[in-house]
Amino acid sequence: MLRLAGSLKLGRVSAAGIMRMFQVGDWPTRLAQAVAEFGRIDKTLHTLAGHYSADSADLAAAVGVAGVGGVSHDATLRSICA
Repeated sequence: MLRLAGSLKLGRVSAAGIMRMFQVGDWPTRLAQAVAEFGRIDKTLHTLAGHYSADSADLAAAVGVAGVGGVSHDATLRSICA
């Protein structure tokens, strides 16, 4: 993924070339799946940062950080989706 980003940034490969590389027939490649997952992580962190301050205990509870005892999966989903 880093090589891909570097090549795109340096202009060694076009965005259209990358998109062609991401598809094999009708199915995305494993690299395309990895980039999509990475984007989901970034989107989730961005969304959480918009709702909580960086040092907030609520953020730690929402993402289930170790040391925050008693946070259930359902409570985490409710706090994120509320």
